[in-house]
Amino acid sequence: MPPDVAATIDALEQTWTSLDGVLAGLSDEEWSRPTGCPGWDVHDNVSHLIGVEVGADGDPAPGHVIDTTGLSPAGVEMEPAVDYRRGRPNADLLAEFRAVTAASLARRRSADVPADRLTDGPFGWRMPYGRLLGIRVFDCYAHEQDIRRAVGRPGNLSGAAARLSWDQIGEILPGVLSGRLPEMGERPVDLVVEGFGPLRAGGEGEAVVRMTMDFGVLVAFVCGRSDAKLDSVAVSGDADLARRVLAAMGFTP
Repeated sequence: MPPDVAATIDALEQTWTSLDGVLAGLSDEEWSRPTGCPGWDVHDNVSHLIGVEVGADGDPAPGHVIDTTGLSPAGVEMEPAVDYRRGRPNADLLAEFRAVTAASLARRRSADVPADRLTDGPFGWRMPYGRLLGIRVFDCYAHEQDIRRAVGRPGNLSGAAARLSWDQIGEILPGVLSGRLPEMGERPVDLVVEGFGPLRAGGEGEAVVRMTMDFGVLVAFVCGRSDAKLDSVAVSGDADLARRVLAAMGFTP
């Protein structure tokens, strides 16, 4: 197995293990808490993670049909597996999460897929396997953070999955912001993320805005989550531009 693929699978295991540690200690009330994913509580987020992994091998919601009126294309693809598992006891869902993720790790490690092999993914994506796998790590990590925020258990902000997610954010976010806020070409912004360092968006020269936050907060903003809070970001410089930058950060489906 190529070292980069092996390391990415290890990062996937790291976020799943970290999340398992959180889920194992939740009360029934905490399992039902709403998260920053609109319409999804903690239970729904776990159902989504299961559904994507099951979907790699078969139908994530066998025979289950839902009303897709008003759903986005991403919602049409993701919601059936979530709705299919609603009402399932929390302990049973956790057991399924453990079984599905263990099987997925074993399957991925035994497959020995080259990083550059073109592979089909969700939403009609087709891209090199290594990149698709990295996106999967970021998605799982983002949902781990959704759950941690909902139940008040922050953590896993510097492990392997966090660092891989940081690499992906650093690759994508500057271009997203420059495209949505072209004035940043002359008015650069510096994002200072605790534990990771600065990330420049915009042109050269002295930044007109400097925003400092921890990595979990950054993940909430780049995922467009409803619980991404402005007051969790320390801002110096142009406060109005900072608000527009934060509002423009979301780039995940």
